Amino acid sequence: MLVNAWCGTGVKEATAPWAQPTSKMALFLVVAVNAAAIAPQAKEISGDLPLLIPGIAVVIVVSYVLGWASGLFFHDRGLTIALTYSTGMRNISLGLVLGLAYFDAKAVVPVIITTLIQQPAAAAVNWLFAKFSGHDQFRYDRYESRSH
Repeated sequence: MLVNAWCGTGVKEATAPWAQPTSKMALFLVVAVNAAAIAPQAKEISGDLPLLIPGIAVVIVVSYVLGWASGLFFHDRGLTIALTYSTGMRNISLGLVLGLAYFDAKAVVPVIITTLIQQPAAAAVNWLFAKFSGHDQFRYDRYESRSH
């Protein structure tokens, strides 16, 4: 972000050929490491997973929808996008740290599952914004707030 701020928007176009695949591989690696980390605990609570995973997915989807709907009241596309991501994404790293520090490892499984669902959901929301904005790829600079 700092490089983009210092050098301007041309940096994105110059680095995109190697940065985009690298970021996708990094996301895959994070998902794989998290999935491997909870595999033993997930086996212990496997009976609860059929309810846990859809429940977490519903909470995430409802969060995104509520953020999007709340942004519609302001009639500002940039604010709508900001509210959508602000309510849909949550930094649950503290839950992971507290779960590992004070509870049984099984308590961390929902936190990891949330991370595994939340990241692809953010990509899906980006795809939806792009689809309904009429562009192949969503760019936030196209929707800067017009109220300034």
